[in-house]
Amino acid sequence: MTDIIEFEDDTHAANLKTILEVLKKDGVKIIEISYTGSGDEGQTDGVTLQPNNIVCTKTINIQRRIHYNKPETTTVAVPINEILDEIGWDIVDSSIHSGFHNGDGGGGVIKIDVETGKITLSHYDTIMSTQDCEDIVFALPDA
Repeated sequence: MTDIIEFEDDTHAANLKTILEVLKKDGVKIIEISYTGSGDEGQTDGVTLQPNNIVCTKTINIQRRIHYNKPETTTVAVPINEILDEIGWDIVDSSIHSGFHNGDGGGGVIKIDVETGKITLSHYDTIMSTQDCEDIVFALPDA
């Protein structure tokens, strides 16, 4: 079974559909968005388009909230990689356990199939561990 993603910002679903239509015409197959976090900070680390690890600089018109907690939107021209960066963090923020970026952190990759719209999130948590070693016993040398 595939879960349906619920974006924190509901404009992201419509904007992603628009982006997929544009990129499909350009021959893009997969969008990859990497992200990491630790020490109370988290961020996306980059957006690449497959095949050929393309970095997209094309600008498109999208819907943006005028104020984050109000329903009114406006149309703005934004580079595709910038809005994918925002959408990527929304996917991470709404799907991964909260606080993954605290302490030792974690990270992962979001892959979006341009043809089908299927979103796959591969996440890892960084876990620091300790291992006890055998005791070493010393004696004082004879005087």
